[in-house]
Amino acid sequence: MFTGSYPKPDFEWSFSLPHIIRSLEPITPPSHLSETPLPSLPSPPRRSLLHPEWILTTHLVPAASPRTTPLVPVPTIPQFTPGKDKAERKAQIDALSKELSDAKTKQWKGELKGLGKDETKLWCCLNRYVRTKQTGSQGVTLFFAHANGFHKEIWEPTLLALVKTMGERGAAYEVSEIWTWDAVNHGDSALVNAGKLSGIFDWQDNARDIANFLLHYLPGSPRREQLPTHLQPVPVSEALNRQQRGFADRTLVGVGHSFGGASLVWMASHHPYKHLLSSLILVDPIITGVIPFGGFSSFINGKIQGALSRRDHWTSRDEALRLFKAVPFFQRWDPAVLDVYIQCGTYEVPEGGVRLKMQPIHEAITFSEMMSTCEAWFHLPNIDEQTELMFVMPAGYGEPGSPEKIQEKQQLVWRRPVNASNVLNPKAGHLIAQETPKELAEDIHEFLQRKYAVIKNRL
Repeated sequence: MFTGSYPKPDFEWSFSLPHIIRSLEPITPPSHLSETPLPSLPSPPRRSLLHPEWILTTHLVPAASPRTTPLVPVPTIPQFTPGKDKAERKAQIDALSKELSDAKTKQWKGELKGLGKDETKLWCCLNRYVRTKQTGSQGVTLFFAHANGFHKEIWEPTLLALVKTMGERGAAYEVSEIWTWDAVNHGDSALVNAGKLSGIFDWQDNARDIANFLLHYLPGSPRREQLPTHLQPVPVSEALNRQQRGFADRTLVGVGHSFGGASLVWMASHHPYKHLLSSLILVDPIITGVIPFGGFSSFINGKIQGALSRRDHWTSRDEALRLFKAVPFFQRWDPAVLDVYIQCGTYEVPEGGVRLKMQPIHEAITFSEMMSTCEAWFHLPNIDEQTELMFVMPAGYGEPGSPEKIQEKQQLVWRRPVNASNVLNPKAGHLIAQETPKELAEDIHEFLQRKYAVIKNRL
């Protein structure tokens, strides 16, 4: 077992996918937001964990259009009633799991092309954090993309630990602005898009949505001025400059966990988005070199069935927190993460109580993806060598697992060997951001301190 980091392997895996490796599909250029009415933010304003040193505002941008997948009905999870036979319940969940996996298999085989592309207008919700006081220097912009089943606020304990570390250590770099992302079917985005989401989801669409925001909607430079709730597209000339040379007045660092990490790899490995990121921190991204020739693995099926079986309604947030704390899985989480997961991952419903913002069916639909994670393995070496990579990988709670899994992780972190590094977290399993936010913040700080100290020291 390795400690500290994975050394470069002595050989490179060689294999091929059972289908042609796809590339990111084009995005329709945006237009000025003129529709009436524009959607409202679904959640009330709140003070973030970074208050009062940082101001939190929340914003909406259009998702990429058209979608990669067709618009198909969203299946309904059979309602669980007390006293129902457990075997009957399991059979219903198994059948629905198979329905989801069969739909994805048809997509991979090209059998859904006749249904056309989904052109439904969807929205993505983001949080923006800016300092309350000007620092007199322009530093990096951080962009965070979450794992499946989570939301943009899940990063706040990590962010709080990061800004505390910056102050305590006298960081030689500055962070000017932070953005955190909700995928279209997660968090507040899921509430805005309720009733409009498809029953099939492709991970590359999350990459396209992020690319659409960074290329067309992220303001040209970080500034303290208040931004509108609905961000307007930047001028076409500026978007073209970003395609060719990246940001003129930003140094953008992407941080992606799991599903979010794979999405950022998809984006950063494709033209015209290769120059948007200065560096990329990948927190155990779901990118695999194990090709699923035999269909869905028992691991993926277990994730799908677990999501379909998930409870999503409680009488109150206090009840939800109490019940979650009694589950060993959640007992490994940092208490601040569990609290923000419930506070910001649920919403009050008219019938009383609170419900998860992300419906379990959409978590299961997102889990029922397998081929795009393998395609990301092939795309990873195409990330521009000037974009520095750092992998943060788990080495606790049974991770990384079998000798074969260890070898796969070692191969992954060295898929693009130039300008790359990796670090092992001995205290966490896959959910690094949930279990060890302080340690993750430390790893991010060390990376930023090494790479971006010059930004502050020049001034």
